[in-house]
Amino acid sequence: MQADRSRPLALADQPPLTLGALRVEPATRQLHHRGVATTLEPRVMQVLVVLAREPGRVVGRQELIDRCWDGRVVGDNAINRVISRLRHLAAGLDDDAFAIESIARVGYRLTPPPGTPATAAAATGNTFAAATADSVGAATPPVTAVGSAATRGAGAAGRPAETATPASLRRRRWLVGAGVGTALAGSGALGIAMRIAERPAATPLDAQSVELRRLGELALRQGTYLAAAEAVDHFRVLCDKHGDRPEHWGLLALACAARRGFNVQQDVDPLGELTRTAAARALAADPHNADAAVALVMLRPLFRGWHGMETACTALLQQHPRNWMLLSTLARVHAETGRWRTAIPLLERALEAEPLLPSVSARRAFALWCVGRGDDAAVAFDDALERWRRHPLLWHRVLQFRLFSGRLDEAAAQLADERQRSYDENGLPREIARLAVQALAQPARAPLAEELAGAIARARTGGSMASQWALALLAAVGRIDQAFEMARVYYFGGAVGARLQPAPARLEMRATDLLFTPDTRVLRMDARFAELTAKLGLDDYWRVAGADPDHRRAAAG
Repeated sequence: MQADRSRPLALADQPPLTLGALRVEPATRQLHHRGVATTLEPRVMQVLVVLAREPGRVVGRQELIDRCWDGRVVGDNAINRVISRLRHLAAGLDDDAFAIESIARVGYRLTPPPGTPATAAAATGNTFAAATADSVGAATPPVTAVGSAATRGAGAAGRPAETATPASLRRRRWLVGAGVGTALAGSGALGIAMRIAERPAATPLDAQSVELRRLGELALRQGTYLAAAEAVDHFRVLCDKHGDRPEHWGLLALACAARRGFNVQQDVDPLGELTRTAAARALAADPHNADAAVALVMLRPLFRGWHGMETACTALLQQHPRNWMLLSTLARVHAETGRWRTAIPLLERALEAEPLLPSVSARRAFALWCVGRGDDAAVAFDDALERWRRHPLLWHRVLQFRLFSGRLDEAAAQLADERQRSYDENGLPREIARLAVQALAQPARAPLAEELAGAIARARTGGSMASQWALALLAAVGRIDQAFEMARVYYFGGAVGARLQPAPARLEMRATDLLFTPDTRVLRMDARFAELTAKLGLDDYWRVAGADPDHRRAAAG
């Protein structure tokens, strides 16, 4: 037993356990309490399992690190945050709550609620690993929806908790097909079940295909250009081998749409065509395929198409209310139109459905900063960095937060740490990053600001990330005229110095969320800002949507 306490805890190998009326399912990261299901983050579930397996025993901090952090060096804050989350969870269980006691300079001890059997660690059925092994090669894909507390619990709608399906073939949380799963729980369950039964048996999945799908779904969650391209490759192979499975065509459509979003051109759009083709194949076989439907929505232009995208996402969310990609996309519409306050709940709903989303986690932390919750943003960024320190979007968002919130020492350390740097030279050249730290640390020194502005002008390449950094830095050091000139070129094309920048008519996306961040506040106070938003069409959107941006609401009191 002692040896077991030094090995990392694999959730997939852990049988369920009970704490009074609370049922803990480590393999699915689910807690079930009086008909309501809740999904925990992996680290939180690991700590809960370690403490709950032997209630009353004091578990040392080093044992927690060995078992839940794979022995990595982590600070006290990381453990404290997990314990705090478990205590917050227990507080919502009323009389069924367990308690976690801190033993000073030693560790923690869990006290179960009354009525918990002494053998809480006993298994109550087959292990998750065995269930997964039995499921490989199943004739038909599972139809039970898998998801977060909102997906699987009773929730506000009073739906009963659903049964988890094995990980090898089940739909992932963000693929939650409210289309099939929810329909089976409703009045039309018999008819849909009969139609599924009438379909020809799908090609059984071999072990390699199961692994390809797992890797593809994992890549798609990363929210990066390279990972999306990797997902496309994996799902292409799956469709070649198992073209009779609509879920694979839906995944391919979604991966193509995600990959396309990083570089969208209207005149040459092979990924757009592949998205439509794959989505059509999926929907022809399964009209309820959520992935295909979401992929088609993602083909819509976002820049200057905010209202159309918002309308499409909102309508589709009626059918798939727990689809993280839809929620994340709608949150982006709100952020791009200066509505950070309403973006945050959408991002949080997406993370409830699927907690392990680095890009969504980064955007939520950034949004917290944009609404003035700097301390909460710092905690959220620290949590995300603990998992995905080298994720490019997270790295840039953390640096932006640190630079423009007065955390310059942390920003300098981040830039200097080559081991943990996920660096995009096209996004923020190193020379400019280092000059920015110096200029922001000494705002009264005009030569530094001038040197920074000159470096930005020399390095300007027209890329989206480069433009966002340039605009924010110029505004932060008081170069307002240059910042507005940069905005004009970025959004409408033209010349900067000797460089001719493309007009955005050929592109479907230009980021506008950068106009509503704390670092560009000085621009919003200038009369030219209203002219810019009117020319961009943002004023038309606000009028049609009937929703003012945060800065107008704040000005109105």
